[in-house]
Amino acid sequence: MSVPDDTYFGIDENNKGVYYRDVRNERDSIRKIKLLELRLRDLLIRQTNELEVQSDGSRKVHSPFPLAIITCISIETLGQIFYKSDNKKDEKNQSYSKKDEKSQSYCFVSVIKKFDKEFSRPLTKKFRDSLAKRFPNEEVEKVKTFADLFYTYFRNTFIHGYKGRAVYLEEQVNSWEKGDGFLVINPNWFWRKFKETFEQLFSQLYDNKEGNNPFKKSALHYIDKLIN
Repeated sequence: MSVPDDTYFGIDENNKGVYYRDVRNERDSIRKIKLLELRLRDLLIRQTNELEVQSDGSRKVHSPFPLAIITCISIETLGQIFYKSDNKKDEKNQSYSKKDEKSQSYCFVSVIKKFDKEFSRPLTKKFRDSLAKRFPNEEVEKVKTFADLFYTYFRNTFIHGYKGRAVYLEEQVNSWEKGDGFLVINPNWFWRKFKETFEQLFSQLYDNKEGNNPFKKSALHYIDKLIN
């Protein structure tokens, strides 16, 4: 059963409440995407900002673990919006990468690669060997890049077990640091990089006026699944 029409969806450009019926009745595809963007700004970003250390060093609550978890959820949400299209081609004729495009890991990794150019690079042999020593009973060879490391050893373990493995939190580091087979990240930097990527991806979507805009197609696919 679909979500009831009178369920709250978010806000519009004038901070007026928008309901599922309003989004379902909207015929302008770009405005429909805008309503999704405003929903995320209000219900996700504005509220999560309460957990971040402010520019003056103050904070309402010390919450690095909750902030990191919500950032992981936010990354995956953004990935679902921009990197999971509604392409229905026969999967038997698709390459593995096309099949993988449908997966959660592809969506998450595609976004986090934008946080730092090094995250998209292959792990060095030294780092991989150290990682294998830390987790000798696991198939660490499947972790190809630092972005993959975030998905397998941070997103998965934090969401499913409230713990980091091979990626750890430390507010004293400026952004992130590489250790002996592990990474250390600042959770506030992690959240800020998500917000920067959020702005970047939506700007790219609106700037691309081509009919086959893949970001637009993917975002509309996400909205259709959300409201139907």
